[in-house]
Amino acid sequence: MLFPLLVACDLIEPPEPITLITDLRVVTSIFEPPEVGVGDLLEVTTYVANPLDVEYDLLIWTCTPTGQGCWEQEIDLGPLDLQRGFRRRDPNGEPGPDGRPPLVTPVLPNPWVTTFQIPGTTVPLSAPFIDLDASALVYVLVCEAGTCPIMDLVESRSNFPVIPGEPRWTDLYPLFERPDAWFRELPSEGTHLAVRQLGLTTRDDGRNANPSANLSEVYHVLSDRSASQFERDAQVGETLLLRFTVTDDNRDGVWAHGLTSGGFVDDREPVKGGSVDVEFVAPDTPGCVRVWVQFEEDHSNGAALFTGAWNVSRGEPVAHCDLVE
Repeated sequence: MLFPLLVACDLIEPPEPITLITDLRVVTSIFEPPEVGVGDLLEVTTYVANPLDVEYDLLIWTCTPTGQGCWEQEIDLGPLDLQRGFRRRDPNGEPGPDGRPPLVTPVLPNPWVTTFQIPGTTVPLSAPFIDLDASALVYVLVCEAGTCPIMDLVESRSNFPVIPGEPRWTDLYPLFERPDAWFRELPSEGTHLAVRQLGLTTRDDGRNANPSANLSEVYHVLSDRSASQFERDAQVGETLLLRFTVTDDNRDGVWAHGLTSGGFVDDREPVKGGSVDVEFVAPDTPGCVRVWVQFEEDHSNGAALFTGAWNVSRGEPVAHCDLVE
């Protein structure tokens, strides 16, 4: 399949700054399924970009707006997940002078998968204060180790069942409901807060499903040649057109968003006729470069993610990327 003719000015078009990743960042969270009801098992797969390879903490929570706060507060439901990139204790280690196991520093898996069952036994989703035509909000916070005090607050309330007289999850939900109020007080570097909508429904059939996306062709603008989707080599500063085939049974509009340390020429591109081209600009520094392209439905909650690794060089032979795709 031929790509559109590219004029010389396209070769030097700079990437959009919003597509550049230079610091710790939540790339996206993919929900499976993207629309849920009472008792459903939800899988949240979270991808984090960590170009500086720092130790970080990850916190995931939900807030289903009721008009008077978060529904989760009514049933004393805590965050979905808290993972510390530091200060994790080894249950099999020799206790220290304080009687507690020693601290260890594990590497957080990336992506991180959280499995969660939608509750409904205490307060069903059909309760009158829940708008089933709306969505729950799923927040993901990543912070460089020691940066975000809320991580310690959450960890201090992580014991179940709740002990009478001890701090409860409900104490924190004013923070969970409006995280922008305290997030803006945090350092701008080494922190990132992302939010996505999760569809709620009482229907048993006709529910939305995630789109699918596959890289089908790669075009090297500088050398004017097409390459296999399995060829992952580029020159520093080179522009590559990545063509994707996208399928979405929901027939909703789908947009493609690219993120990388090099950048993309446009921050979003519409999928037309089941296909979309995005322009990836390789960085000016040789190395192994991670590329993410997210596909999001225009009016629904479905999403898909492509992740790949490219060898970027100045023309000399390079070793194969050791990044796992």
